[in-house]
Amino acid sequence: GFHPIIAVLIDNKEEISNTVYSGSVRYSDTTLPASSKNVDVYCLFSNQPTLPFRIRIPSKNLTSPTLNGPQTYRFANLVINWGDPDLIVIVEPA
Repeated sequence: GFHPIIAVLIDNKEEISNTVYSGSVRYSDTTLPASSKNVDVYCLFSNQPTLPFRIRIPSKNLTSPTLNGPQTYRFANLVINWGDPDLIVIVEPA
């Protein structure tokens, strides 16, 4: 199956850590102040082989190119405003 393990870092600070595949939605413990941020999504897989995948942030209409294998992808200079919808990061099969 498709079992990504992801960690989300914002401005080089780990906001959502992960060491296991949870299969459920996980939330940051803190809210983000409005500003421009670098959002790094580190992804690896609990099962081999790894599958091609994409990372999406629907509320910002952003999608990474197709990725494969353990790696970090950066959404650079992501503008976050007060009142924005939740910043949800989705890792899905490509």
